[in-house]
Amino acid sequence: MKIQPLINFEGNITSSPSKSYSHRAFFFALMAKTPSYIINPLISGDLEVTINFCKSLGAKIEKIEKSRVKDEKIIADISDTDSIYEIVPPLSLKTPIEFLEGKNSGTSIRMLTALTPLISGHITMSGRFFNLKRPLKPLLEALSPLDISWEDLDKNFGIKIDTRYSNATEFKIQGNISSQFISGLLLLAPNLKSTPSYPNSIINLTTPTISTPYLKITEDIMDKFGISFQLDSNSENLMRYTIPADQKYKGKKIKIPGDYSSAAFIIAAAALNPFPNEVKISKLDSKSKQGDKMLIKILQKMNANIEVDEKSKIVVIKGGKFLDGVKIDCKEIPDLFPILCVIGLFANNNTILYNLNHVRTKESDRVSIMIRELQKMGAIIELIEDNNAIVIEGPQQIQGIRINHEDDHRIAMALTIAALYARSETTIVNPKIANDSYPDFFKDLKYLGAEISD
Repeated sequence: MKIQPLINFEGNITSSPSKSYSHRAFFFALMAKTPSYIINPLISGDLEVTINFCKSLGAKIEKIEKSRVKDEKIIADISDTDSIYEIVPPLSLKTPIEFLEGKNSGTSIRMLTALTPLISGHITMSGRFFNLKRPLKPLLEALSPLDISWEDLDKNFGIKIDTRYSNATEFKIQGNISSQFISGLLLLAPNLKSTPSYPNSIINLTTPTISTPYLKITEDIMDKFGISFQLDSNSENLMRYTIPADQKYKGKKIKIPGDYSSAAFIIAAAALNPFPNEVKISKLDSKSKQGDKMLIKILQKMNANIEVDEKSKIVVIKGGKFLDGVKIDCKEIPDLFPILCVIGLFANNNTILYNLNHVRTKESDRVSIMIRELQKMGAIIELIEDNNAIVIEGPQQIQGIRINHEDDHRIAMALTIAALYARSETTIVNPKIANDSYPDFFKDLKYLGAEISD
């Protein structure tokens, strides 16, 4: 695919569905006792993995017409253009009869790992996630009170997991590696059996958390399903969840909000436009628990012209402003790191991004790859603070290159936005990797004025 330097960029689009909300909605619907209806979920890329996992465990998942939903309360605010997915949960989780292909979907693999105590027999998973040696062991060790055992398959091919108990207990888990570990335990805990010693399960964090907004999304989905839990602090002033056992919660209607993480690329492209063209993105709820909505405030601090209409859920970005470099903490917003690197290239003065260690364990080592690819384009970027921060000199002029995104969807999309403001043509291979989170990414870019050809 060829990407030409941008000439014009304006128009109105609808945001892609939230990947984070979609993952959690399907998994919690799997564990409910009655059918759920998920409205406008993301179903491509990593969500294909989650949907296949849920089906392998016995769920029936089907896209249905509005006319098939008989409950008036469910269809009350569903339009004829909304997509509706019905999830009928199994009476109990089935044992998968074959290898489960997890690809590189960290959320899918970690959520399923947390559910293994509720499955009779073992599960075996494979995928690029294991080839890349992405973190999973802390979650497995946290499940040790349930007598979990696991075996790494040859050549990092995958893993085989078995557990013996499904009683409520106390879990201890690190909070500074991946919030998905904690979300997985929150998915598991309401379904464990109470005992005289443990009427509740306790999740004690042993370190401060990172990516906390993703836990807020999990808590939001738990609230929507009517799951009881209490969040407070333990004796070391670290987070602690108390979740009553034996919870039998009913299926719900879950309407998936627009995705700030995906919209971030379009928002950035519009803010970087030197001309005062306007881009509007609809279905972005400012009250959503998504942490990546922080990009709006970051860009406003950098002098971008952005307005948010909370009532209509529309974000309006107008170009023609020179941006100022700032210092940005990425502790809670690791998925914004790639596009923040690109924004920093074109800001006046330096931009500093820090708290980056966990960014290296996402779908790829995003820090190293973004530095490498942007330096190929001519950018000046320096690692500082024991490689936990970078300084991006700005403003810079960059050249088009052949992008190597290493199959990381957010890197692919961020470098595409950089290519729009390069001085020569850029080539990107395997552009379909964007389907992992934003299947209409290139379609939307073309609609807004980008010159992109196969």
